[in-house]
Amino acid sequence: MQRFSNLQVRHKGFSHEIRGTLDVIQRHWRGESGVLHALFYCPLFVFVPPVLALMVSGLFLFNPPHFLELGLWVAVMMGSATVMVWWLWGLLQSTHRMMEEQRTIGALTLFVPFLIFSFQFIAEMLLPMTTSVFGTITDQQGRQLRQMQEKEVWVETPWKVALHWDNSRMVASGDIGFGSAKALKAALDANPKVRLLELDSLGGLVHEENLIIDLVRSQQLDTLVIVKCASACTGVFLAGNQRFISGNARLGFHQSGYEGRSKDTDWQIPEYEASIHFREKKIAQDFAEKALNTSYYEIWKPHPYDVKQSGFATAWWSERPQQYR
Repeated sequence: MQRFSNLQVRHKGFSHEIRGTLDVIQRHWRGESGVLHALFYCPLFVFVPPVLALMVSGLFLFNPPHFLELGLWVAVMMGSATVMVWWLWGLLQSTHRMMEEQRTIGALTLFVPFLIFSFQFIAEMLLPMTTSVFGTITDQQGRQLRQMQEKEVWVETPWKVALHWDNSRMVASGDIGFGSAKALKAALDANPKVRLLELDSLGGLVHEENLIIDLVRSQQLDTLVIVKCASACTGVFLAGNQRFISGNARLGFHQSGYEGRSKDTDWQIPEYEASIHFREKKIAQDFAEKALNTSYYEIWKPHPYDVKQSGFATAWWSERPQQYR
């Protein structure tokens, strides 16, 4: 019985402490706290719990699961923000009450900390919490952009053929797919005086590539790459009589294939046909071997200088003849 009585006493004491704490919270929220309570006692509720929470969480957050780390961070920040709002609102309410009671000094004593800590709350808590969300998205987008720039990731676009604005050349861009050769032939037939074909493509179907190669050869066109030309596009470029590239042009080479093809580099029919074209154009042997032996799942992007030195390109675009200026 004595032990049970001691438990009851301790339970009552604990309940009394909780009620006392809740009473302090309510009175401060209503603006009924005095200056000393508002400035010294109530801040214990503002600053001590977040610090303790961070100290405790730090004991087991050395290598946490991501969701646990994020969850604790959100809980601590939201809890701290809630308590800070409670304290600042109490200061403002107490300031208003003292102004009504014409206690100007007491009102100023509370209003000045209210202004200071409100500014800090907005600048150091609300803004970082808001920008962290958008900053994460922005950082992710920035990383993706930097990766694209560093790795030179090329994005496929639909095939399009158009006459250049100065009528000096035909511009063919996008993925080489079904009907690409037909579209190019129609554009060239409509502009029979055009002798230069600018390419901006990541390649595409080998069958369409061969049809375009035949078209370039039959009409004895010159070819040009200013931006990029990869895979099947390089075969079309090589078909040109004169082959111009800019100093910023990027050409990409790999073997023909399809998703699911084995990762070996054994030649197939397109590689044998391409090797014939390389020999016809007298391309440097080491360049040809690298271009024809790069796996379908990789891409070799030689420097424009190496492209020019190998004979794959015959001239720089800056050195083009007068007819293309």
